[in-house]
Amino acid sequence: MSEQFSNVKNGNYTIENVRSMVRQMAELESKMKELREEKKELVAQFIEEYGVPKKEVMEAIKMAKGDIDPEVTASIYANIADLVEKK
Repeated sequence: MSEQFSNVKNGNYTIENVRSMVRQMAELESKMKELREEKKELVAQFIEEYGVPKKEVMEAIKMAKGDIDPEVTASIYANIADLVEKK
């Protein structure tokens, strides 16, 4: 680290404070990456164990994350299904 930055103080922080925060962020990113991998494995295991199509599992997860009421969604779809072209 250059001399000009080793003793820099500006306001209430030092370069060491910034370095510490960056290290903490890197640790969190690493943990989040591990959790994303675990989540991916969990979904894959579920699909393999129960034979549920991946598309259905992913839609269920999206609905849960979006706090979407499946009964309302089904009701809306039932009321507009005749407007949707069947392929």
